[in-house]
Amino acid sequence: MYNIWLIMKKYILIADPSKVSRFVLEYYLSDKYNILMAESIVEARRMLSLAIPSLVLVAYEFKDGFGNELCRYVNEHFKNVPVVIISSEDNDERRRIAIESGAIDYLVRTKIDDSIVSYVDELVELIEISNVRGSIACTIINHKNDEVIINNVLHSLGMQVFNFKKEDDLEIELLSKNPDIIIIDLDIGKNKGLELIKKIRKMGTMKKVPIIIITDSRESTVLRSLMLFGANDYTLKPLSPESIMLRVTANIRTKKLYDYLDRINNELYQMATTDPMTGLYNRRYILEQLNILNYNFERYGTMFSVILMDLDKFKNINDTYGHDCGDKVIIDFAHRVKSSVRKTDFVGRFGGEELIVVLQNIDEENLYKITKKILYSIRNSSVNYNNFVISYTTSIGVKYCNSYYPNIDEYIKKADNLLYLAKENGRNRAYIENSSGVVEVV
Repeated sequence: MYNIWLIMKKYILIADPSKVSRFVLEYYLSDKYNILMAESIVEARRMLSLAIPSLVLVAYEFKDGFGNELCRYVNEHFKNVPVVIISSEDNDERRRIAIESGAIDYLVRTKIDDSIVSYVDELVELIEISNVRGSIACTIINHKNDEVIINNVLHSLGMQVFNFKKEDDLEIELLSKNPDIIIIDLDIGKNKGLELIKKIRKMGTMKKVPIIIITDSRESTVLRSLMLFGANDYTLKPLSPESIMLRVTANIRTKKLYDYLDRINNELYQMATTDPMTGLYNRRYILEQLNILNYNFERYGTMFSVILMDLDKFKNINDTYGHDCGDKVIIDFAHRVKSSVRKTDFVGRFGGEELIVVLQNIDEENLYKITKKILYSIRNSSVNYNNFVISYTTSIGVKYCNSYYPNIDEYIKKADNLLYLAKENGRNRAYIENSSGVVEVV
């Protein structure tokens, strides 16, 4: 019978020419991970073709090359697999070469003990739970070595990274890149880091994008100022790959959660305010807007108008061609009406084949023009359905609200009476009640 735990364990590739080093690492890690071992670069590449590991631990030197060569190979062919280079020397130059080759960390072999287990666990878990693949990061980092470390971590997470050298370049590019996170080095010039945070927060679409600051300052006043100016998080120098990974993933996941909630709220708002078939506002939303406009009319004297219309002989269309055709006609009707009014006007489906338009801040002359535009747009319209051309017309009643009524139903009732006047007088026509009385639109 198969050992299910063994099957579920993740793979770690240990590439090291030293048999002792391989044994030590295997001893510490084999309880939790399936271990792949290689003593040369050639063998390591062959192992990578057999299984994709969750982590690669690479020695600095091999008989057939250097660990940084294997690191570059992994980064090129397995972008989301992190590489840690292990060396016998605690050497800044070797560390620099390792990081520039794409390693996310550099460990000294003599310091490896049983703590390597928790280190690897945290690293692998962060990669697994990060869920930030494809996310976009924009950075402005003052020191090349810091930039390389950050890039390696972000690339290991499967992120796209855009590096900028000047704060002006970053400001210009932010809107086009639409980043999920911004990383700023506080040490880009006197107060420039803080000023850049303030500028970014003033950019409308950037207000919710998390900003992480890297700094060597441990002064509480400086760190407090970062938060007050709009930073979401900070990490101290010298940079730790684990710290960067943790902060980046936590902040992006939080942002994505808020983005998701915003999207859900917008969808709920759309569902609550719009008619699903036509995309117009629904009856409830229109009535809410009418109440607001009526309040403004009473208090400030701001005029508004109500246009009520429905399709002529719509039952004949449904009976002759079917309800699918009827729906298509209503959708076309809605589109034409919406295209005929101003962007500031509210267009809604009031029920069945009946539409309503509420116009704010409009005078009698422009109300007449808009009503005529709607009438003639529908009069000259038709819909193609199953090789049939269906022409249709509308009857319209319009109330110019120059007299205040406490109840908005009065305005709708007057528009409705004019709509039926249009029906009685032959359909395919419009009547407006304004300060001069009832006027037919011609």
